[in-house]
Amino acid sequence: METVESLDRIITDLIKIKRTKPYLPTWGMIFSVLYKAKRYAEQKNQTVVLYQINGNDVLYVPSERKFKIRVEDINFNLTLEQMVTALHEERFLPC
Repeated sequence: METVESLDRIITDLIKIKRTKPYLPTWGMIFSVLYKAKRYAEQKNQTVVLYQINGNDVLYVPSERKFKIRVEDINFNLTLEQMVTALHEERFLPC
């Protein structure tokens, strides 16, 4: 498994922009960042760790074409659009 460096910082910065300038198209910006990470994982054909939430990895699994998140005892499997919307609504933020 590989790790995408600095993705947590990029997402955090985009959320800060969304909070201070809500008129900017931040959904599209988040989509672009996650799409590039998704394509990277698909080209390498291996699971990639995007960032962590309280010590749990947020993964993209190319064989399933899903983002996987484990929060406490709950597993989430999200499509690209669902993941972008969740981040835009400030769910599953890096910490």
